[in-house]
Amino acid sequence: PSWGGVPVTTVTTAVAAAAAAAAAPTATTTTTTTTTTTTTTTTTTGTVSVVQLGPFLGAVSARTAPGGAFVSFNLDWNRGDAWRNASIVDLDLADPTLRALARALAPARLRIGGTDADLAVYDVGSPPLCPRHLCLSMARWEAVLAFAADTGLDVVFDLNIMYGRNSSASADAGRGGRAGGGGSRGGDGSGGSWNATNVRELLRYTAEHRLRVWGFELGNEKEYVLTAGETAAAFRIVRGFLDEFWPDAAQRPRLVGPDLNPRADWLQDFLRAVGPNVLDAITYHLYIGYGQSPALARNLLDPAFLDFGKQVTATIQRAQWMAGFGGTELWVGETAAAWDSGRSGVCDAFESGFWFLDQLGATASSGHAVMCRQTLVGGNYQ
Repeated sequence: PSWGGVPVTTVTTAVAAAAAAAAAPTATTTTTTTTTTTTTTTTTTGTVSVVQLGPFLGAVSARTAPGGAFVSFNLDWNRGDAWRNASIVDLDLADPTLRALARALAPARLRIGGTDADLAVYDVGSPPLCPRHLCLSMARWEAVLAFAADTGLDVVFDLNIMYGRNSSASADAGRGGRAGGGGSRGGDGSGGSWNATNVRELLRYTAEHRLRVWGFELGNEKEYVLTAGETAAAFRIVRGFLDEFWPDAAQRPRLVGPDLNPRADWLQDFLRAVGPNVLDAITYHLYIGYGQSPALARNLLDPAFLDFGKQVTATIQRAQWMAGFGGTELWVGETAAAWDSGRSGVCDAFESGFWFLDQLGATASSGHAVMCRQTLVGGNYQ
């Protein structure tokens, strides 16, 4: 098998060779072939050939999402200890290193979400709603979109589906694991009624100021908090807002979701309830490891462990087709080697590369259009 025209064995060898080359490089020469770039590096232990992964990633993107955006990434609202100065609220968007890294990854979708997206308030309309711990001012909103435009990224912004509801309801309730799910058939609806006014005002402001947003999501991992029907009803409301404020379909932001942890039964119910002409893409989250697990580094070298993710994607795709949405784009909207902010020294280290390359190949070859890595900065991921 091959990924983007590069044999799997070549890529695996390249990863090992890259580690050896990084140990003590002293001289480098480069030649280019039709499929990849090979660098011959002399080290204290001998000469090794290293396959650069950039062309591989580009080839995978070119075969999946239109515009080559398969390899995408996230920023998060989280302001916890591992996310200090990395939240979308606090991140220094003018930092030249950040801009250079983001620009190097373009074209890509820049998804802005995370658990705290469902706690955020948008300071727009009257009366003003801020100050608040997680508050998005319109000046900040415009700065985020300007950052994306300057770096060649398409923003996908996760809207708060819990505004006016019981926001303390836990997304982890009843969960049997991030990748596999478990528990009851759906949320019990105890979150209460959704107040859509704050979302409406943000969308109105965005349209009136002619700000470019590639797309919007609604809610983050609420499959154990809200019923599929409640979620579908909220999506239909947002679809109405988008159609109202952007009457020109060519300028209208897309609507993607529901951004759930893998629960095939809930997803199937949601898709049937939301109906046609609402969603532009189906998104779900995929974490095969747990950030607090001391065995994580060892697990990431185990092919059987990595293959668990493929089993999960197969169940999601089956639900998609059974609900009659086989022609709709499918995204992994948030993913890393482990959830719970990852694990320091593993998710931000070399070992995570084995998971990343494996899942890139697996999701691309199974027809996914986009895979958003958690995260560009923040947590134990960078």
